Amino acid sequence: MRWRHQEVFPLARTIGADADCDLLSVVEDGWLELSALIRPFNLQARRHEPCKLVLTLEARSNEANSVPLRVAVHWDGRWERGETEMARHLVLDVASSPPSP
Repeated sequence: MRWRHQEVFPLARTIGADADCDLLSVVEDGWLELSALIRPFNLQARRHEPCKLVLTLEARSNEANSVPLRVAVHWDGRWERGETEMARHLVLDVASSPPSP
């Protein structure tokens, strides 16, 4: 993931202060874009049509990994000004996955 304000922070972060990453954005021009720093060639990271995606996120280090976080993204292809209005068009369902044996 790309750190928020990546231009002023190092790519590798040290555990400490909270840091934010933007998972995706929907813009007024009518598209949804994933904010992945590195994308596989077959990943269509920008969508202009309604879509349903399931993303799995996991923080990894040399010593440990986080519990995977699954995010289901449902977007109906529409954009409106305001959080309340956009909540009708973009829905995120978040669930932690159980640890692997």
